[in-house]
Amino acid sequence: MTGAVFVRRTLRSSWPLVDLRTFRDRNFTVGCVLSFVLGIGLFGSVYLMPVFLVYVRGHSAFEVGMIIGHLI
Repeated sequence: MTGAVFVRRTLRSSWPLVDLRTFRDRNFTVGCVLSFVLGIGLFGSVYLMPVFLVYVRGHSAFEVGMIIGHLI
C-alpha cells in the first residue's frame, strides 16, 4: 500500500524526491534489474553457505569461518 502511494505521489509531483521517470530508459531499467538480481545472489550465497555448511555438512563455527574466509 505504501509503495503504491509513493509511486503515485512521485509520478504526479512536479519536483519528485526520486524521479521514477528515469526507468523509461530501457538500458537503465535492465541495468537496475540485473544489479538487483546480482545483489540477491550475493547476499543469498553469503547467508545460505554458512547455514548449509553447519546443518547439512556438520561443520563447526570455526570450520565454517575458515571455509568462507578461503572463498572470499
